[in-house]
Amino acid sequence: MTLGELSRIGTRTLHRHTTRVLHHDAPGPDRGEPALTSQDVIAGRPAGGSVLVSPDDDPEARVQAQDILVPAIARTLVARIATVEQVGARLGPGVHAVRVNPALLDPWFAVGALTRAENATRAARTSVGTSGALRIDVERLHLPVLPIGEQHRRSETLRRLTEWDIELLRPAETGHEVVQALTSALVDGRLDLSDV
Repeated sequence: MTLGELSRIGTRTLHRHTTRVLHHDAPGPDRGEPALTSQDVIAGRPAGGSVLVSPDDDPEARVQAQDILVPAIARTLVARIATVEQVGARLGPGVHAVRVNPALLDPWFAVGALTRAENATRAARTSVGTSGALRIDVERLHLPVLPIGEQHRRSETLRRLTEWDIELLRPAETGHEVVQALTSALVDGRLDLSDV
């Protein structure tokens, strides 16, 4: 079944940031709050962005425990369970929170099933202007519905695989930061060619 079909039968709900136009000349109690970016979700880190919110914003647009977070645009299809540090943050633009009925769907099983290669083919299209990134149509993601006991049996291994995936990203992210710092220092003249 697709996530769209699961929504129609009440097995899951989908939440996202509501984009509003901010009128700088209009008085109001809008304020900035921490929000998850797509990169925060991919790296499994706390909220690094912020969004303007007002008292009438949807309270469900906050990250809750066991939310499945899916960036709308990424280089690959990613789904993650919200970390303790992410719970309570606002959903940033381009981040979807999928909430499943845990009596019918195990969240860790759902994460593993959602990130299968077939789903990238089924629910993603290459986004123009974002250097080959995929734009994910969350409603089209397919999720096999197995008996809950079978999902639970597989979920611990799927959780460990997801955590391993996040751990593998950290050295690459650090390496990228080092290259960026060296590049800036070289271009700015703070680093001499003989130092490299």
